[in-house]
Amino acid sequence: MYRILKTLPLAGVACALAVTMACSNSPDSPAAPGAAIPSTTDAAADGSTLKATAPTPLSPTGDTRLDSRTPTMTISNSQGRFVGASFEYEFQLTTDGGAVISSTTLAAGPGNTTWAFGGQLDRDTPYRWRARATMGSAIGPWSSSARFFTVKENRTPNPTSGRLPLPGYGAGVVAQVAGQRPDLLARSCQEHGGSWEFLDLVVDTLRLRDTRWGYNGKRGNSNDPSQDIVSYNYGSQPDEGTINVYIVDTILGHCGSPSPTWIDQTDLTINSGTIGRWTSRGRFPGSSGIQ
Repeated sequence: MYRILKTLPLAGVACALAVTMACSNSPDSPAAPGAAIPSTTDAAADGSTLKATAPTPLSPTGDTRLDSRTPTMTISNSQGRFVGASFEYEFQLTTDGGAVISSTTLAAGPGNTTWAFGGQLDRDTPYRWRARATMGSAIGPWSSSARFFTVKENRTPNPTSGRLPLPGYGAGVVAQVAGQRPDLLARSCQEHGGSWEFLDLVVDTLRLRDTRWGYNGKRGNSNDPSQDIVSYNYGSQPDEGTINVYIVDTILGHCGSPSPTWIDQTDLTINSGTIGRWTSRGRFPGSSGIQ
């Protein structure tokens, strides 16, 4: 009996010790869930470190042909996989072979985000673009690559002899541009603080019909382009620098009360003992003249 009574306390101590050790070795209780974060330092298989879906290219896509050489690219925004988040978007414009031409990062728009590329791409050429969400140094997965073609600008073949006739659609083009953008016409006089915008738009619209259209260097000086006159290469020489041009006035009362016009000044210019000269004003490459 004495031995039994002495053993019981020891057993109780051992049991208590065992319970204590078991408690100390048990897994930690889970912490209360906190706010989920959209990024992680562990990269996914595609290299992304941002917990967000890829944006969706909206336009231009599917080999669409643009009506210009300056694309405007729009995506449907990404979604955070765990919580709502405000992302920025990295856009990337590449050649058809994948060489990067330009990239930019923009703040998200409401639902969609748009990048208006400011440069001039080559005409009648395929390009690709894509986008992804970013947040700080974290990057989301790239969207699928979207493909488009730039405008297929037309060009009248070289004359077999003599000169090409002056196209008959010019007056309609100038009237159309003036009707759509009277604000640009009103501020076309640079002597009064205006800009090139109206004449640039006229030339760009004419060049959609024929890339023989360009600007005119006053009295043959390419470094002094006329602010209200366009030129048309009627011969077989390369565009840039040729003096074989029609010279056409497009703005009447330029620095007074400007209005659209279309007056062929070619003979008047020649009869006054001077010349015109085709110039791109540095805005687009001059044609080689090769058909």
